[in-house]
Amino acid sequence: MQRLTGLTGGNLTSHLAKLEDAGLVTIDKKFVGKTPRTHVSLTEPGRAKVTDHWEQLTRLNAAAQHWQPNR
Repeated sequence: MQRLTGLTGGNLTSHLAKLEDAGLVTIDKKFVGKTPRTHVSLTEPGRAKVTDHWEQLTRLNAAAQHWQPNR
């Protein structure tokens, strides 16, 4: 996720903690051998929020395609 988002480790941890506190994701940390692994999953409310967010972005994009500046 760090590579995907471009966030630093500390920033990503902070964002994920807030999402977990809000009940939008679950976080499972464990070691595989000596390597730490963090598994992040969307909860059902988190999935609903992401779906709603993308729908809003789609509507905004559609509206922007038809926008004409006042002249």
